[in-house]
Amino acid sequence: GEDQRNRIWSVTGTVKFGTIAAKVDTWTDTEIDVTVPDEAKTANVIVSVGGVDRTGVAFTVDPPVVAPTLSPTHGSVKTPVKIKGTAFGSVTGTVKFGAIAAKVDAWTDTEIDVTVPDKAKTANVIVSVGGVDRTGVAFTVDPPVI
Repeated sequence: GEDQRNRIWSVTGTVKFGTIAAKVDTWTDTEIDVTVPDEAKTANVIVSVGGVDRTGVAFTVDPPVVAPTLSPTHGSVKTPVKIKGTAFGSVTGTVKFGAIAAKVDAWTDTEIDVTVPDKAKTANVIVSVGGVDRTGVAFTVDPPVI
């Protein structure tokens, strides 16, 4: 007959991230879709069918994304700006002052150094990580001193 060792039966069961139960959105013979619980931490994902736990698979929960902070929050064109936050990652993304791209001088997982670009206007500074824009933070471009 059919090899049943890796079959996920069409009955439902439970899914846990470590000891935290997840909401099961859909369950089929070949796929289980769940929502990662807010309380979940990095742990093995355990699928239980008929009260029997399957071998867990490691799952990494990324730290929550926090709106970044700027220092300073205003300045003229060419002012250096430090952006602090969390989970920027190790791969350099992009930073824009409104629609104007800024030159990234340094990038770490928790800090980004940029320079206010030419033609920048007062707008939100938007950090894009992996193609996903973070919540913008207001930056005021001071008028040039004549």
